[in-house]
Amino acid sequence: MSYKTIVGLFWLSAVALLFNPRTVQACSCVTKPTVLDQYDSAKNIVIAQVMSVEKADESLKYIDNIKTTKLTVERVFKGDLKPGDEMIFAQGGGGDCIWTFSEENVGKRFLFYLSSKSKDQSVWYAGICGRSRNLEYASDDLLYLENMAKARGKTRFSGSLYYDPGSAVEGVESIDRPVRGSKVRIIGEKKTVELLTNPDGVYEIYDLPAGVYVVEPEIPDGWKIEYTSGGPLRRDIAATSENKSNKPSYRVVLEPGKHAFFDFSYNVNNSVRGKVFDGAGNGMKGVCIDILPAEGKVARYFRKSDCTEGDGSFEIRGVPPGSYVLVVNKEGRISSREPFSTFYFPNVFEREKAAVIHIGLGQVISDINIYVPKMEDTVTVEGLVSYSDGKPVADQWIEFEARNPPNGMDGGSRAQTDSKGRFQMRILKGLQGSVFGEIYVYSGMYENCPKLEELIKNSSRIGEVKTNAVEIRADDNLTNLQMRFPFPNCKKAKRDDLR
Repeated sequence: MSYKTIVGLFWLSAVALLFNPRTVQACSCVTKPTVLDQYDSAKNIVIAQVMSVEKADESLKYIDNIKTTKLTVERVFKGDLKPGDEMIFAQGGGGDCIWTFSEENVGKRFLFYLSSKSKDQSVWYAGICGRSRNLEYASDDLLYLENMAKARGKTRFSGSLYYDPGSAVEGVESIDRPVRGSKVRIIGEKKTVELLTNPDGVYEIYDLPAGVYVVEPEIPDGWKIEYTSGGPLRRDIAATSENKSNKPSYRVVLEPGKHAFFDFSYNVNNSVRGKVFDGAGNGMKGVCIDILPAEGKVARYFRKSDCTEGDGSFEIRGVPPGSYVLVVNKEGRISSREPFSTFYFPNVFEREKAAVIHIGLGQVISDINIYVPKMEDTVTVEGLVSYSDGKPVADQWIEFEARNPPNGMDGGSRAQTDSKGRFQMRILKGLQGSVFGEIYVYSGMYENCPKLEELIKNSSRIGEVKTNAVEIRADDNLTNLQMRFPFPNCKKAKRDDLR
């Protein structure tokens, strides 16, 4: 598992990759604690090696079909456990924020910060929301834990730097490595220091005066900062760049006798830019382009893509150096925004005939013009959306819902109204269906709006209010469709007024 995955897990994540890298699970975590805070809160701190996993009956639906995992203690930093002790860990379920093991973990070593195990508990539970991790990524923690007798009570500022561009090809390992010998400046009101990361990619310093510090990492050519994780932070201090240079900087609070940290994960800084045009040379909005390795099977979790803006432009960023092809409408589902089948750049339907793009570290390719070779016919539908008092509805989404579209076709379409309530959408020719506006509201959202409150109260679907639906058959261009919400224009209530 890459360092990027670890940072993404702990940095205020609502959806986290657990330590089984093949499984995405939902788990809400708070900001990762410092080593000192984690040490003080844990009852047991150990290094342990995974010896085996116990498989479960498939009907029980354990993640990776693992019921428990057996580990052997190698080293103890805190608690009553001893080297050689056997520990049996429960398998996490995802949303419970409990550690999830896989068979790939057998033989690997981990640093665990654990609570106590009660007498009636047969297994240990390791949480994912903290500093427990694969020992390969625990160098920052170990520097303190192994030096704690001398360092206890001192301020400490530390962090880790890792580089992981990912891998596009299955079976080709990602280059996931610590960034050694890289400069990190820590700038305070009373003292500024420049540190170098050690062979494990870690920087640290003791006895800095308490205060607010700005952290400025070195960014090698062709790289960019992908993820960050740090603390402690105060509400009135943002962890964002506020310096006058173009270098990113991050602000952290160092309290007397406490620790502060900031970790950085780098990715490759490159991109592929271009535009997508229809047969008439007009830029197409909402067309999605994926980049795939020119040779080999695409890695399971590799997905680099972008969908075009209003002028047809796109930009795919952070692509591992290598050779690639571009595929347009990869899923092949014909729709109003992609009225064509899957094809490859420049404009061919066979992948073998696709142009190969070579991209290197820090390279920007910006001359990719894609012309759709064959499109289904579409019509343009225009109209006006207003409130019951005739005032225009601005910035509201309008939908076309198709009835019985052909197999393999997404007949729906949507567009947003402008400041005057007007909209324009493209619909696949020949489809039948209805065009309508829809808004989601709640009681008290608008001031002095009794009609809307009545609609909310009587709505069959909570908070959903629609305009009249206009039935159409998309044989030709249509103009001047009129839709109206059944309540007048009302002023939105201020947030402070909502209860």
